[in-house]
Amino acid sequence: MIEPGFTQEGWYIFREGEKARYIYFLISGKAGYAIESQNPFIYISIKEEEMFGNTDLLRTNVDKRGNYMRKFSVLAVETCETAKLSLENLVSVKEHFPQVYDDIFNKSDVLFKRINALKKRSIEMILHQDSSQKITDKNGIQIPIHEYKEKVDKNVPVEDAIDLNNVENLEMSDLSEYSDDDSGAGQQKVKSGLSAMISKIRKKETSGESKVSKLEKKINKLDQKFETLREEIKSDMKAMLEQYLGKANNPEAEGE
Repeated sequence: MIEPGFTQEGWYIFREGEKARYIYFLISGKAGYAIESQNPFIYISIKEEEMFGNTDLLRTNVDKRGNYMRKFSVLAVETCETAKLSLENLVSVKEHFPQVYDDIFNKSDVLFKRINALKKRSIEMILHQDSSQKITDKNGIQIPIHEYKEKVDKNVPVEDAIDLNNVENLEMSDLSEYSDDDSGAGQQKVKSGLSAMISKIRKKETSGESKVSKLEKKINKLDQKFETLREEIKSDMKAMLEQYLGKANNPEAEGE
């Protein structure tokens, strides 16, 4: 259910415009929400044991084919190890770990608006510093930053914008300052729930491995029996063939 992930420093864990396939938990390394300018601009840092990627899973982010689409890019500032939970496995989480499921999506719509507002503010800062900057999209196409800003502005209501003088070096937990949501407590609940879920999954896997081991032993015994039986059949067939060939070469012996 939980899959390991590895992203090399300088690579994107996921990019804006891609189809969302996983929710991520940072095990080690450093990552951050980034504007894909010539020099990537990190506007929110992601610390170890924090969850990210869940804010894209809102109905407003679904395309015509029913796919959830990424609205943000997350860069591996350092080489990152992650634990990934696929969208397909969310059904199992909801069924077997309902509290974890609820915590994962607790006020994710609020968090989405905050991240989007910070993204907008970051673009404005980059534009103010250097209007010639270009943004690289998921297809490698460079877009003038003012065009990119217009695109983002359409998706960020004015009332959701956060007026900050400096949005650099913010962390996920800092977003609680701009929301009624207690992000720190929410993250802790998710961590605790995930630990319990992973522990339970591992127990099932261990139990499953034990059953598989017993089954393998039975299969090996059957293989040995079949091998013995095959040798006996081959021996009998050989004897019958030799007897038949002997009679064919000596018709008189058959007449007697």
